[in-house]
Amino acid sequence: MCRLLSLFLFVWMGMVSPAFAGGFEKRGGEATLDLTFQDEEDIGTFISVNGSVLFILAGGYFEIGPVYSYARIEGDDGSFFDGYGFGPRAEINFLPDLSATPFITGSFLFLGGDLGDVFDDEVSVGAGIKIFIGDSAALRITGSRITRSGEPGLEDQEATLITAGFSVFLGN
Repeated sequence: MCRLLSLFLFVWMGMVSPAFAGGFEKRGGEATLDLTFQDEEDIGTFISVNGSVLFILAGGYFEIGPVYSYARIEGDDGSFFDGYGFGPRAEINFLPDLSATPFITGSFLFLGGDLGDVFDDEVSVGAGIKIFIGDSAALRITGSRITRSGEPGLEDQEATLITAGFSVFLGN
């Protein structure tokens, strides 16, 4: 219930942004920072921080660039491991001139650290909305499905996540 209320407040704050805000078709890039927190009953806690710098192409409809991810998993049994991922990310924006822009996103990460000992890579696909809170910033909410490919002999892992984040737009 607390997470649902937090998500509602996050969306509401974005909707009361000024009417003049929005549109990034003339921008050169977008720097993003996204945070995921998930607490699974009888399993543990998953925290992930993702950052990317995306280059805006095609009048604001398409973006591509690198993404870096840090993840930490704490099991209810006291186990702990963390790791990182690096790879390409792409986004397709629908209606990029509006103050609330829906988008779809996808990334492929090569995993390292403790995560790299258990999984080879991670594929993520999702859909979300960017809600502008000024001429150069937006709140991001994304629902994603991730699949981590297990090392030989280990099972793949799949999860559905809700991510909240922030974007700063670069350039003119």
